Amino acid sequence: MLGEMIHDPENVEAGGSIKGLGLLKNITTFYNHKTKTQVNGKINEISGFYKELSGTLVTGYEIHMGNTEILEGDVLNTIEVSAGASDKKFDGCVCNNVAGSYLHGIFDNSDVVNTIVKILLNQKGMSTDELEKFDIKEYKESQYDILADSVRESLDMDKIYKIVFNKI
Repeated sequence: MLGEMIHDPENVEAGGSIKGLGLLKNITTFYNHKTKTQVNGKINEISGFYKELSGTLVTGYEIHMGNTEILEGDVLNTIEVSAGASDKKFDGCVCNNVAGSYLHGIFDNSDVVNTIVKILLNQKGMSTDELEKFDIKEYKESQYDILADSVRESLDMDKIYKIVFNKI
């Protein structure tokens, strides 16, 4: 969607070809086979706006139906481990201040988020002195705990346990 063109020769979506937004210099072609794999990787040495992300370790899920050919710009990251296999492949594209990736969950990586916030603050001439490290994993766990507490308070848990363990 961020690239120049999207081709759908196998009618995965609507078929045919359509212009993308043109923010990245790439062409995406949809195919019937869907890649959905938990992966680990590392952001490559990239230049420009996102250069401070270079070398950052990332994890997430590679999810896509097709392939993207980069015409111009930096490759965003190298996926090093895919589904338990050690096979390196390239993912994503960076052009100026736009980045795209098949890696879902990239923003669940605290180092990625904290670095991007720092980049944006610097870009706007704002101080990063009081910038606190934000641990996304810790934050999500605390939100799950709040949700679990709310569910426990709202339900008759004794009744649920009786139902679950067939003691009614």
